[in-house]
Amino acid sequence: MLVEIVRTCTLYVLNNWRELLFLFKYICCIRRDVSVSLVRCFMPIINHRPQLREQLLLSIKGNILDSRNANAVVPLLMLIFRSFSKLPKVVACSQLSQSFATFSSQSLQAIGCKRKTDETVCLEVVGLLKRCLSQWTPTKTAVYLGFAEEGRRNSAMTGQCLDFLVSHAATVPEWKAETMCITSGGVVSLLEPLPQLVQAIQCLLCDEITADVTSTQTQVGANVQKSASDLIDSWVLKACCEDVHDLGVDKLSEWNPTTSVGCANLLFARMMLNLYDALVEYEWNKFRESHSATYVDRMTALLGRRKELDEVLQEKYLRRKESKVGTIDGGPSVDLKQPDILVNCSTITQIFENIIPPELFAVELDEIQCELLDWAIDRVHFLTESLLDAFHPLHSIFCATGDLISAASFLLDYYASTNCVDWIEARNITFPSKTKALEAYANIVQYLSTKYRSQPIKVLSIWKRSDLNISSSRGGEKTLTTNGSLVRHCHMFITKLFPAILSVDHKEGEERKSAGVLLERQAKAMFKICSALIKLMDSQKCYITMFKFTIGILEKNVVTNNLILRELLKWLCNLALKCMDTDNEVEKAINTIADDLVQVLSEEVDECKYKFVERASKRTICDFLASLIDRSLIGVRAVISFAGTFQTKDQRMDEALTAALTKCSHCCQMTSRLLPLHSQFAVERERLVQTLTALFSAIQEPVDLMLSNVKSVPEMVEWKSLVILSKLLKEKLQTIMAIADEHVGTFNPDEMTNNRKKSIRKDEIIYVKYVRAREALQSQVLLMSEALKEDRLNFQVKKNTIGMRDFRINLNTLRTRVIQGGNDEPKKKKNKKQSQTMTSADEVENIRVNNESDDVENESMVACENDTSELSVVY
Repeated sequence: MLVEIVRTCTLYVLNNWRELLFLFKYICCIRRDVSVSLVRCFMPIINHRPQLREQLLLSIKGNILDSRNANAVVPLLMLIFRSFSKLPKVVACSQLSQSFATFSSQSLQAIGCKRKTDETVCLEVVGLLKRCLSQWTPTKTAVYLGFAEEGRRNSAMTGQCLDFLVSHAATVPEWKAETMCITSGGVVSLLEPLPQLVQAIQCLLCDEITADVTSTQTQVGANVQKSASDLIDSWVLKACCEDVHDLGVDKLSEWNPTTSVGCANLLFARMMLNLYDALVEYEWNKFRESHSATYVDRMTALLGRRKELDEVLQEKYLRRKESKVGTIDGGPSVDLKQPDILVNCSTITQIFENIIPPELFAVELDEIQCELLDWAIDRVHFLTESLLDAFHPLHSIFCATGDLISAASFLLDYYASTNCVDWIEARNITFPSKTKALEAYANIVQYLSTKYRSQPIKVLSIWKRSDLNISSSRGGEKTLTTNGSLVRHCHMFITKLFPAILSVDHKEGEERKSAGVLLERQAKAMFKICSALIKLMDSQKCYITMFKFTIGILEKNVVTNNLILRELLKWLCNLALKCMDTDNEVEKAINTIADDLVQVLSEEVDECKYKFVERASKRTICDFLASLIDRSLIGVRAVISFAGTFQTKDQRMDEALTAALTKCSHCCQMTSRLLPLHSQFAVERERLVQTLTALFSAIQEPVDLMLSNVKSVPEMVEWKSLVILSKLLKEKLQTIMAIADEHVGTFNPDEMTNNRKKSIRKDEIIYVKYVRAREALQSQVLLMSEALKEDRLNFQVKKNTIGMRDFRINLNTLRTRVIQGGNDEPKKKKNKKQSQTMTSADEVENIRVNNESDDVENESMVACENDTSELSVVY
């Protein structure tokens, strides 16, 4: 919208340029993406108004030294740098002038403004960029990535950008932790982010750029492209020759993260791992051009050095503890993510193309194929995680949609062992790279499904080849639709790949533990994929179809791992909530699961319908059923809230209330099946009490809405929703309350252990919420019955304990405390000074809790004195 305003109202914006001065004064404090977008939109105005340009440069100068704002400041400087290009008749690359992009040219030509040049501004911007190359690591990294992006966008600037970087490369220190890392003010940081520098130079040397650019000559006559290539080649040879002992990061080095030397070694080792990645990517691009064995040998050496260093890190410092580095009290602070880079997805896809398919196998890679494939999978896993975690400046270059789709297709083939070479098919499903491949595939699917939510056809390209095979096998039948392809893909994961996880033969000892962790990660990734794909579907038929084949898996398979079962039931819960369930198939299946669970706990000999229901998984299944009820009740509240906004209380409100109460009736039926878990088997008592509380509160919502409109809508007596409400109260809710009142919250304090006594307060809070929700529902129903003169809403609960706030308290103990409290003499007042010093925050809290307990005991005692043996009417 802002671009359109500048395009159509350029003269108006030019005349009101003073309104933008305040914005540009604080432009560096705005979030990166917002500030860059604003400056890009106003670029025609900035180039024509020197005052705005001066204010923008002034703001940049004031924040250029602050490494915390480098990600926002440097892109703004690069936008100004982007408006400069080499003049056609200029020979020396230092001679620059100001030019405009297409958008700027169109806007200024529309109002008759001519193109201007300002060499002073050009030199000032170049000087600022050179100054940035002597700042802290975040600033340098932003400049390197900015140069790489600028060279990819504007091929005419490639030579100047390369000249900048090659000249700066002469200042790179020796490859040692002592010289490459610096400690200042308790913070350990890199002096030179070498991986980012190598990657920026590599981006500017790629074929797509150099093919369009003639060899750029510097003032001394040296070829910039050749100098850059020779520089990286020398670094490759250096990396191949020097091992961990030469680098000073072997097993005998200091690795303690509480010391500055240990943090420096950790940071330097992390930098070297990423440097190896950048150099391997560079050598692969060289190999792709010539298929020379020299580059294969270099990649072999680089991967060997990387593996050697990684083994040292694994032994001396586990990766799972890296997040704690720099957070130890009294220790130095360090950010281990400073040197991390992203390998181009195009490079990874090319490696997959040359290794995975049997028909495209490269003979030259025979000796390195395993190591190179594992490295590529590891890098694509890191790349896809960064896609979901945060924005990266070169995502548009490194993660093109076409490359992501191709990589995802190869990852799926690798995991499923389809269309692969023999040695890949022989790999077991518990192989570590299989797990990483599936997780990377899940990340890509989630990213693309979010990006193309309204265009699911673009996501289907991932498995286009397999869909074509299915269509061709059907002969004359029409091809798969979008929904059909999505469902077929989910069906493949749920019915083919997931059962393969369940059928894995677990080993003993540590191997069993590690294999179990990998399988859990794979199961989680599979349901992540299905959850992403289900968001692209727009047909109820898809949901019920997937529910049927998912419930079929539960019927035939035993799931011994509770974490895997939890993920599966979470997926089933999502499906159940999406289904319309017009034929009640979903409700019947869920009720059968609840009945099977009660049957298993009762140790009955009858065979259950669903094999996954076992005593060992009772808590997981109970939590699934309770979660399904809770999430259904959230939907009920949403419907009632929406119905309350209707201005006219007519048949539409009756229909909304009918739908909400029908859902409440289903939830009551499921809850009644879960109550034996609490009363007979003591399974998930607190969870079930919370579910009962949510049920009572949800049913109260439509009751409150109807009660608030009783006077204004006299025809409410004839509403269908009122009939459903009375039937719900008498046939289902009355039974639930009677059973719950006997069992919910009951325990014997005399037999409790010390650990159980600590959670008494938590139990009391949960129970009091339950009692309040139950009493509020009963009172509102009775008020509505009185207002409508409807006996159908006047119901009694057998053995109702409504007058007793907490009947779990032992009455003998309570009577003893009351007698002792009456005989105790009041304590003498302490003097004010002593009480102020003795009374702490904890004592004040204890006094408050004791007062609350006394109130509860007094109410309970009064209730006990009354005769509650007869059936009590609610209020």
